[in-house]
Amino acid sequence: MDAKTKTIMVVDDSEVDRGTLSSVLKKHHFNVVLVEGGEKCIELVGKSKPDVILLDTVMPHVDGNEVLRQLRTKHNAIELPILMVTIKSGSTDIVQSLSLGANDYITKPVDFDVAIMRVNTQIKISELSQSLSKLKELEAVNAMIATYNHEINNPLSVALGALRRLEGFGPAEDYEKIERALWRITSIVKAIKDVAKKGQLEFNAYTDKSKIIKID
Repeated sequence: MDAKTKTIMVVDDSEVDRGTLSSVLKKHHFNVVLVEGGEKCIELVGKSKPDVILLDTVMPHVDGNEVLRQLRTKHNAIELPILMVTIKSGSTDIVQSLSLGANDYITKPVDFDVAIMRVNTQIKISELSQSLSKLKELEAVNAMIATYNHEINNPLSVALGALRRLEGFGPAEDYEKIERALWRITSIVKAIKDVAKKGQLEFNAYTDKSKIIKID
């Protein structure tokens, strides 16, 4: 694992605890973002794009579980692993954090070897899960291509053949528009097939809640 490219966000109201964790993480070649409170964490997550968050549970104003709850409305446990750092070792407290979407927890005083191991574990799980998700996306695209070839390309061939036979029976402008539209559909199917061959999908925003495959 190349930890140098990974960013860990440490959220804790204690300057001493933030500094200590930061020093340990930097020794393991992580990039570190230090945040002193829950509100600031929620504000900075989108800008900093951390790979893992170490989140203190007991903080003034907005506690760790409330920060966790808000973050989970936008980021799932695979794309943004969150480990709770807690002085509360009781099972009720731990279960509450896990039920709100925490990936794991670390108790204070922090055992730094354990903390690094758990951070690395969450990074590996996230990377493997995202790789699997991409494979499933590619499988879905390949299945769509097979469907297109059967359900679209064959009728398109028939339509293009019929259009050529009708050439000259109507306005040339209408003929050209229909021909361009049919060939455009054919080129889109081919472009999607070419994208799938690359082994990596890119997306463009379509609406606020949906995306389309980029097929430049």
